[in-house]
Amino acid sequence: MKIVKSKGFTLVELMVTIAVLAILASIAVPSFSSFIMRQNLNADTRDLSSTLLQARGQAVMLRREVKVTLNSASTNTDVNFFWKMNIKNQLASTSPTSITFLPNGSVKNATTETNFKICNADIKESRLVKVSRTGTAYIESGKGGAYSCT
Repeated sequence: MKIVKSKGFTLVELMVTIAVLAILASIAVPSFSSFIMRQNLNADTRDLSSTLLQARGQAVMLRREVKVTLNSASTNTDVNFFWKMNIKNQLASTSPTSITFLPNGSVKNATTETNFKICNADIKESRLVKVSRTGTAYIESGKGGAYSCT
């Protein structure tokens, strides 16, 4: 009787491989989910900055006041812009809920910089978008400081 060598994996080898993959996946998933939340926070921050700059440009172009309202999913018009963030993120309670740009591009009734702080409670991080009195919006480099959404 001739013994034929079979090609392939044994059941034990297959079970060990699956167990190793399961362990690696259980380690990677929490890290990956916080990565996704951090990316959503960054995307919301960039989106807010972009909306503010677009509204400022519109105010200068139309030579009219243009208002940006935050946390509203309404449809944009020529003089009203609306911005809504990801459901996991929130606007800090100290941040204003709207801002108005004047025809010259500056911020209406602003005596100092206007700060918008976007927070994510799950990863305990925040980002800061600042708008100068002249209307220039920028993202503060680094994180938005110590985590606090109050």
